[in-house]
Amino acid sequence: MKRGFTLIEVLAVIIILSIILVISVPSAFNILQKVRNESYDHLIEVIENSAKLHVNKDRSSTINIIKEEGFYEVTLLELSEDGFIKNTVLDSRTNEEIPMSKKVIVTINEHNVMIYCFEDREC
Repeated sequence: MKRGFTLIEVLAVIIILSIILVISVPSAFNILQKVRNESYDHLIEVIENSAKLHVNKDRSSTINIIKEEGFYEVTLLELSEDGFIKNTVLDSRTNEEIPMSKKVIVTINEHNVMIYCFEDREC
């Protein structure tokens, strides 16, 4: 009596495993990309909330600037210098450093509510 697998059985297992990989690998990459995008969105929320704290340090002068100019800008460098964020901010989607020259634009809407929008985001 022979022991072991025939060539057909081994090929069948290889084909089945290949099909499973073809199905599962792209979905795993999609899940990873979704997590990276969600992480980036959270980072932007943190940056915008840091801008709120920065603005609240001298709210009245910020409001005056917005009334004169129509908007107020705060850079990541300013937020970093004030200790609200780290000196290096990484984009979780690309693992690249976000330039410290990027800005949060602050405006006031028709209800006199301040709106904070990171420049790379649609607001």
